[in-house]
Amino acid sequence: MRQKRKRLFALLLVVSFMICGCAHQGEQVMEAVYLGVENYGAEEVNKDTKDDFSYRFAIDGKEQVFKIDNGDVNSEGEYPYPIQNCLKEGYIYEIQISDGKVRKRKTSARRNISRR
Repeated sequence: MRQKRKRLFALLLVVSFMICGCAHQGEQVMEAVYLGVENYGAEEVNKDTKDDFSYRFAIDGKEQVFKIDNGDVNSEGEYPYPIQNCLKEGYIYEIQISDGKVRKRKTSARRNISRR
């Protein structure tokens, strides 16, 4: 009987990892405060280089810099920037990072840090 419980527990654990997506390798989901574009205001950071911007986030009290997925190129040959266009400085987001790049974002339930 004890052996069956162990097997059942192991099976449930594996299934729960598969359902919640925790089994994806190299993928992290974390809470982060958006701090803005890295080197914003510098001459080399302008509309001509926007496809390659780096973005600053505060995670666990430390600043980290990531690229953000620009989305798929549209019929006019431009990116839609679906994540970047929704970010606001000082707001807390739940971000999904894969291959060193932010792939998804969701506004955290905690919202804006400046209102605390």
